[in-house]
Amino acid sequence: MRSVLVAFSVVASLVISAPSAEADQREVLLVTDSVVLHATGAINNLVDDPFTMIGFPGLSLGAAPAVLAAADLDRFDVVAIALGNNIVDRSQMRPNTSAILGLFPSTTRLIWVTSGHWSSRQVQFNGMLRELTDKWANLELAEWGQMRLASDTQPDGIHLSYQGIARMSQLVAGHINGTVAVPNRRVVGHLDHVTSTPHGVRVAGWALDIDTNEPIPVEVSIDGRAPTHSPAFVDANHRRDDVAVAWNHGPNHGIATTVPMVRDGQHRVCVSARDTATGAPTELGCRSVIVEQQPVGELELIRIVRGRVQVQGWAY
Repeated sequence: MRSVLVAFSVVASLVISAPSAEADQREVLLVTDSVVLHATGAINNLVDDPFTMIGFPGLSLGAAPAVLAAADLDRFDVVAIALGNNIVDRSQMRPNTSAILGLFPSTTRLIWVTSGHWSSRQVQFNGMLRELTDKWANLELAEWGQMRLASDTQPDGIHLSYQGIARMSQLVAGHINGTVAVPNRRVVGHLDHVTSTPHGVRVAGWALDIDTNEPIPVEVSIDGRAPTHSPAFVDANHRRDDVAVAWNHGPNHGIATTVPMVRDGQHRVCVSARDTATGAPTELGCRSVIVEQQPVGELELIRIVRGRVQVQGWAY
């Protein structure tokens, strides 16, 4: 059996911590207010990795960043957050939640436990959380708000009953242990423009998979077929600061590629992006372009061989 240390900090937060992680173990942090506080022991029993809890009754979204700032957050591999039951100012829900998420490295798995629907604030808060999953690749939701039963809470409709403690602990531990299936999230992007240049057809836009901050492959087709003289797939990895600001997945998601040696005439150019998990395509758009290229080429070599002039180069 693992030894567990229980202590009270100067801000009256309860901290439960296990021994330091071994090399092959993850370190887990639970941040909670009073709702999940009583389920902490049950969650700890279901999680195999070293477990730390920071929380106290009344811990709010606004106060949490200052409380967490005293902890060494970089050492945690998985963080489960059960906050949102002490909302005073609805207008600060999104900035406060984003401030909490921003405290953790992008490599940390973040699990946010949605609130029970015991007031309109919690319904609004859960909707906001679902919107934020588009902005944070490392964020997943443990949907307590959708699965909570009336018998899961005490008469106040907020705090957990014995049944609720059991069901909440199974939900949170299931996400921490990776045994709960997390929905695959969408691919987003846009085909900004397609233009004819002396070197070919220039394609520009952006694409990203919400489940990752890494660049993803995109496919370019000309008149429904793969290009003859260039790869069908290229990585959307060019810098786009506007995409980074809008989607919070980093800047390297731009599409900037040229398809060479496209015949003169009108062509339809389409671009689709591939889902990281499934490989399924998401069409970003199609554009028509008229190619009227002047012949281009290069004379590379002129030499005399056995009394004859030899010319080498290329043109199209």
